[in-house]
Amino acid sequence: MKEKTIEEIFRLKEQRKAIIISHNYQRDEVQDIADFVGDSLEAGCISGLRCDCILWCEFYGRECIHSFS
Repeated sequence: MKEKTIEEIFRLKEQRKAIIISHNYQRDEVQDIADFVGDSLEAGCISGLRCDCILWCEFYGRECIHSFS
């Protein structure tokens, strides 16, 4: 990923109080900027997050609907 793109992602992440979760099948550059990397089961077991927004980076061909409360 371009450095400018990474800087923009981190700027928006801070502005929106977001966390990034990446599936372990996701590309390395996505995993590199993620706060958490794991499979779908591990991601579903994350608790105690303090954020306003969650960006879930799933892998292509996988359709998921997640509900966070």
